[in-house]
Amino acid sequence: MAELLTLEEAYALWKAKVRNGMKYAGGRDPLAIYEQTTVFRNFELSVLPGIFQVPSYTAAVVGYWRRFYGAPDDTHEVIKLRQRRAQAALRGTNRILVVLTEAVLLTRYTDVVRHELQLLELLKFMKRPNVSLGIIPFGREITPNSNCGFWIFDEDVVKVELPSAQLKITRPSEVEQYLRIFTDLQGQAAYGSEAKTVVLRAIASLS
Repeated sequence: MAELLTLEEAYALWKAKVRNGMKYAGGRDPLAIYEQTTVFRNFELSVLPGIFQVPSYTAAVVGYWRRFYGAPDDTHEVIKLRQRRAQAALRGTNRILVVLTEAVLLTRYTDVVRHELQLLELLKFMKRPNVSLGIIPFGREITPNSNCGFWIFDEDVVKVELPSAQLKITRPSEVEQYLRIFTDLQGQAAYGSEAKTVVLRAIASLS
């Protein structure tokens, strides 16, 4: 019963947060966890991680959800917040471990020109020594895993964003499950020059 109540509270809190603006979707202090974490793990199926997004990409994604929720237009503030998150996450000796499906690269939220600029920016992030970016290409045999994206902050917190709630998971046994899933996903992804080829293929498909 306690777990059900917690879930119901999460849904209610999400509605209250976004009603005041999209910048509150991550809580009243959405930057703190990015400043405190040293190892970030992220899996995405349809959207690029916020820390890799250029402003036009962020504006398009946030704009849809802002209209969906009927939230006030704070897009500019959200962009600045995501830039600060990126600075915090990418600083110093922090490690960024990301796995994307190839579908993420081909899913456009902006026009062709802006999407190409976003993919070119992604290539720059891939060169950073503290970033490990794996891409699961189309056609690769994989094992069933997560059917939604998630973030793991160190080995302490998992965040899963759903259309109607953001779930924060802290129970060690559940966090461990996500760590195992992420390790499996890493094993199925392409890295290095092979991953770069997948990104370049996505760029070529735009012309």
